[in-house]
Amino acid sequence: MKSKQPDIRGDLFGMKWKTRIGFWNVRTLREYGKIKEVEKEMTGYKLDIMGLNEIRWKENGDIKTQNGNIQTFSGAGEDIQHKSGVGILMNKEARRSLMEWSPILDRIISPHFKTKTCNLITIQCYAQQKQQTRI
Repeated sequence: MKSKQPDIRGDLFGMKWKTRIGFWNVRTLREYGKIKEVEKEMTGYKLDIMGLNEIRWKENGDIKTQNGNIQTFSGAGEDIQHKSGVGILMNKEARRSLMEWSPILDRIISPHFKTKTCNLITIQCYAQQKQQTRI
């Protein structure tokens, strides 16, 4: 007799699990095929959660990719050009631990995860480097 698979909500960050988190400045996700490239890198490094900077999407929201990953993002408003923007790309297991996420600014997003021991609040932010002027 087969036993049921337990619900892993909150187990992603448990004591017996290794949760791998990475960050990448993607420069833009507005190019064709760029999200697939990001997913390939995420899979290659065996990441559960990947923070993305400079995605250059407008508005806020979340999308499900063709591979079943979930991306939440915080971008600029309608009246601003495609600049900045941050996001979080998660696999299915990480998505099940996600309680909520808050788009704070076009450069800050805060996902909240359920863990075995407590709730985890993370912050993904992007601070653009100032360009130096040469004299």
